[in-house]
Amino acid sequence: MGRECTVLLQLPFEKNCGQDHLCEGDLSVSLSFSGLETLVVGSSLELNVTVVVSNEGEDSYGTVISFHYPAGLSYRRTLAIQVNSSLGLQWLGPLSCSGL
Repeated sequence: MGRECTVLLQLPFEKNCGQDHLCEGDLSVSLSFSGLETLVVGSSLELNVTVVVSNEGEDSYGTVISFHYPAGLSYRRTLAIQVNSSLGLQWLGPLSCSGL
């Protein structure tokens, strides 16, 4: 019949927080609304919001950006233009499978 398999992996999580081991990010956020300075309701069917988040300090963890918009607007999608990350996997083994 079926088999249940368990895989144990270690995901390295490197904190680049300096010698004091305290992470102090220097985050900045900039927003652009379709290049508009003023939004006129009904002038366009689409409003693109571009968000740029940058960090000139140490690593930042648990960072959240929230957007609140009026009921007259509806959300369509999110598109990540650039994501900087690296992740490696290290096998700890073993792979164990048991019959059901």
